[in-house]
Amino acid sequence: LHDDGCFKIIRITWGSAFAAIAEFRQNDRCGQVATFRLSRGEMLIIPPGMGNSFQATDPVETIYQYLVTTDTTPGKDVATKRVNPLDQDLAIPWPIADHIISDQDRALPSFAEVYPERYNEWKERQAALRS
Repeated sequence: LHDDGCFKIIRITWGSAFAAIAEFRQNDRCGQVATFRLSRGEMLIIPPGMGNSFQATDPVETIYQYLVTTDTTPGKDVATKRVNPLDQDLAIPWPIADHIISDQDRALPSFAEVYPERYNEWKERQAALRS
């Protein structure tokens, strides 16, 4: 799940995908995840402070495009915050259990490690909801 600190439009130009959008902004919804099943031609607009990740679900091919409102010149540091898409606290219900995930993404830190203060507030809200 990556938060690029800018607006993003994600669009499926071919195939289909499962998109997970995580709220990382400091508010009462921080830590919540919304999921979407997207097909060819469908898109989402993602504001700064929200992380996104996807899983291709078409058995043949999926083309997933990004449009971002920041400079993405190769070699330029974009100051992206990245959270492991398999983070157990976020519990994203990926539709294909046999994930193909890069070693780099598998090694990403957890929500708790990237946003410790926000994570603690989220845990407190979760505990309050259970009581």
